[in-house]
Amino acid sequence: MTKPSEMTSLMHEQIPLSKAMHVKIEKMSDNSVTLSAPLAPNINHKKTAFGGSVHSAAVLSCWALVTEAVRDLEIDYVVIQDSEIDYMAPVDTDFTATSEWSNSERQKFIDTLTRKGLARAKLTAEVRTAKGICAKLSGRFAAGVSASRKSKAE
Repeated sequence: MTKPSEMTSLMHEQIPLSKAMHVKIEKMSDNSVTLSAPLAPNINHKKTAFGGSVHSAAVLSCWALVTEAVRDLEIDYVVIQDSEIDYMAPVDTDFTATSEWSNSERQKFIDTLTRKGLARAKLTAEVRTAKGICAKLSGRFAAGVSASRKSKAE
């Protein structure tokens, strides 16, 4: 299992926006990732979190969850394919984003990826403050081997 600090460093290296947002992985397991984000670098003109920052934090939580799942496989990419977010309340303090999937969803994803070199997972993430859930994201994420590497192997 990757340590939260190691995943934070990897995320900052591979996705520089996460560093600018001061996103930090707080907790990780095979089935869940929670990251934190301070309000200050993510604030908008209304003194609440910018919607793009809220969306990005949710996406980054899911990205870390998938990245952890494939860490021992020879995978070239983990990307978001599409997403939808429901903003339910303003984010006016520091916030967290938590993504989860079940053991069976995770295993199905890994099995497909191992067999086909490409897999997609539908994930959800909740963005929270101390007041409760502020946003919910639903997205499809893909992981796989690049086409150029696949053709070289054939």
